[in-house]
Amino acid sequence: MSLANFIPEIWSARLLRHLDKNLVFKSLVNTDYEGEISAYGDTVRINQIGDITVSDYTANSDIDDPEELDSSQKTLIINQAKYFNFQVDDVDNAQTKPKIMDAAMQRAGYAIANEIDEYIASLYSSAGTTLTKSDIGYASGDTLAYDVVVDTKQKMDELNIPGAGRWMVIPPWFHTNLLKDDDYKQSWQNYMVTGEVPKVVGISI
Repeated sequence: MSLANFIPEIWSARLLRHLDKNLVFKSLVNTDYEGEISAYGDTVRINQIGDITVSDYTANSDIDDPEELDSSQKTLIINQAKYFNFQVDDVDNAQTKPKIMDAAMQRAGYAIANEIDEYIASLYSSAGTTLTKSDIGYASGDTLAYDVVVDTKQKMDELNIPGAGRWMVIPPWFHTNLLKDDDYKQSWQNYMVTGEVPKVVGISI
């Protein structure tokens, strides 16, 4: 009788790790109102205080009656809904040492997060200005990536966007052009050691 018939299969206790891409956009948006959303189709109305009038002060004279605060409102419409659905067979669960359900839920959580990230990323088309790789270079006469960031800062200033918390999401080819720019090289020495991308004119990259 051949002993080959008695060689068992071994089920690894380790799972192969997925090479998932880094999620970017969900960490950049406001999620303060997630807890107030109960179902697809909900509308969340968000109140904010309107402008307050500032008047000239004259000594020894009465001031105007106090004004009533005005309220302005933004509407958050819930128009996206996603789901996942999978099953784990009892036999499969018994044959494998890892906690299959825990691992599957981690994968499902990543899949949902990736859907959210890609949806937010798709909104870039409403930005008003679109650049392609052919628009940017680092040779003499080319449009420099560093200059594009500086010009973006100007646009943010003109729109009264607060200086704190500014960010820009860039593709790898744009960052490559930044790294080749003499103006940017002064701030990227730490990046070569830590991999942390430095800010450009106060904008997180």
